[in-house]
Amino acid sequence: MGWISDLFKEIPLSVNLQSKLEILEEKYAILAAENKQLKSDLDESEQENKKLNLIITKYESRDKTSPEETNKIAKNSWNAHT
Repeated sequence: MGWISDLFKEIPLSVNLQSKLEILEEKYAILAAENKQLKSDLDESEQENKKLNLIITKYESRDKTSPEETNKIAKNSWNAHT
């Protein structure tokens, strides 16, 4: 959001508007950092999802069990994993 500040450098702003602009820039920086963390969390979750899908595939290919039984096995495996 620094480009907005650069744009307004040429325009005289009241102290009140300048203060509001600084607050908005701080909030933007916080949101940008939070967005980065959320993207990282999403990547981790997607990797974990891939691992869990491999566990399910492993059990499905090894045994010809019902989907309900496969889910039960996968849940037990997950609980043991965490």
